[in-house]
Amino acid sequence: MKSFLKQVCLFLIPILAGTVVLEVLLRQVPNEFTLKNDFMEANAEEIEVLILGPSHAFFGIIPDSLQFNAFNMAYPGQSIEIDLEILKKYAPRLTNLKTVIQPMSYFTLFNQLENDRLKNYSIYYSMDLRAHPAANVLFVHDNLRAHTETLKHALAGTHPKMKCDERGWGNTYSSDETYDLDEYAMKNVKWQNQQSDGDIDACISDLGEIVQISEELGANMLLLSTPITEMFWVRSDQTQFEMTSHIADSLAQSSTNITYLDMKFDGRFSESDFYDSDHLNDVGAAKFSSILNQILIESDQ
Repeated sequence: MKSFLKQVCLFLIPILAGTVVLEVLLRQVPNEFTLKNDFMEANAEEIEVLILGPSHAFFGIIPDSLQFNAFNMAYPGQSIEIDLEILKKYAPRLTNLKTVIQPMSYFTLFNQLENDRLKNYSIYYSMDLRAHPAANVLFVHDNLRAHTETLKHALAGTHPKMKCDERGWGNTYSSDETYDLDEYAMKNVKWQNQQSDGDIDACISDLGEIVQISEELGANMLLLSTPITEMFWVRSDQTQFEMTSHIADSLAQSSTNITYLDMKFDGRFSESDFYDSDHLNDVGAAKFSSILNQILIESDQ
């Protein structure tokens, strides 16, 4: 029996060692999360406008178009639970913060991230989240061939281009690419409905904490519903949208430091400004960011 156990150990040790080495190497590969975390670690004290939220802010708000020192910490699928954790993580160092931008998207108050997405925040932002420990291991989220390809490209300097610029804006939704907006409305609403299985009370509580921390930091809060196409609106659960807008509007009426900007149907945007049914392309993002810039300037006076 002892001989058998010894053989098993001799067999497993190289595998475990190789797995550990692979995990360490995978964590060294640069990505959008490492870029955002590195920037905030180096520049948090200088940030005046902090942008949170999911893909609608990630692709829709360009920090370089704002006349403030801004950074975009949004990311596709990012839940309000994570927005809160980001703000809590950096709050002690956000000594120059003037405004927190918190999108109120279709699924903002109805979404909680699943384990395979939580791992990015646990690993790259060093957050203590509710994910199962195994979910915090990169190795288990893909096959060995895929990991080998990732490392090969990283070592060769041919790793895929970052999906955001140095200020965190998702700059890959080009106006040169066109899609069937109605087809994407069906897909995007279906996906966001699938994500809308979280605890609404917990999400509202998270939003309340974000408001409280912003007030403690002496910062204004801009709640924001980004532009959408008519196709997305028609195919969505409009009650969910209306509930989100109602909660945002109630918060805005409760404090002079909170503004709710509902731009879902803003007439300044046309279909040519959209990458798909509810995400702006680079042209639309530039227009949207210019509008936000004027609002931020006025609120700073």
